[in-house]
Amino acid sequence: MHIFIDETGSFGGVGSFPSPSLVGALIVPGTRLPSLEKKYGKLRKHLPLDAKGEVKGKSLSEKEVASVVDLLMEHSALFEAAGIELGAHTEAGLNDFQAKQAERMTANLTDEHKETLKAQVHEARKRFEGFKHPLMVQSMLTFELISRIIEQSTMYFSTRRPEELGNFTWVIDAKGNLGTPNEWEEWWSQVIMPFLQTRWFRKPFGQIPIGDYSHMERFEVDADEWTQ
Repeated sequence: MHIFIDETGSFGGVGSFPSPSLVGALIVPGTRLPSLEKKYGKLRKHLPLDAKGEVKGKSLSEKEVASVVDLLMEHSALFEAAGIELGAHTEAGLNDFQAKQAERMTANLTDEHKETLKAQVHEARKRFEGFKHPLMVQSMLTFELISRIIEQSTMYFSTRRPEELGNFTWVIDAKGNLGTPNEWEEWWSQVIMPFLQTRWFRKPFGQIPIGDYSHMERFEVDADEWTQ
């Protein structure tokens, strides 16, 4: 499956309602992607473009939006999103949330952990504490979204297109560029795996008993001593 992630909104406007922001993901079966790209290419010729030659949802009419949605449904695509209304939050509340999240990053470190690991975790915490609220909020929404994608999409395709579970291709709209990711992109790409692993230790992601997950066996590895 192919997962395309992008965001909308400024992730600012704290206390000024309305100030919604979202991180969204379009999930397309790999076997259906070539057909979708071909048909969307034809449809795109009739959609309004901005100065950069991009299609923006806010510029589409209701009929145009419906045509895109119909095309996605025809190709068994899914859409997931994680959003926040920052107009309902306060600077103090976000400061408190950020501080608590930072504390959790190092709370369980002990003398049994290697010094190199402890240094890496403390550095990750320091960088997180230095993020301004927009990047901090977008980080947490991105983590929430990717967790939901993995759980929901695998359950969905396990009963419809189980072969899609053998490969995951992630495409993320970057703030930096392919050669030089910015500091925030570098940080969350390093932190998200241990973040999700810790979450799933507490609450393993769901599976459907009747689902076919055999194509995910290629990802299975023996648990190391620490994981056990």
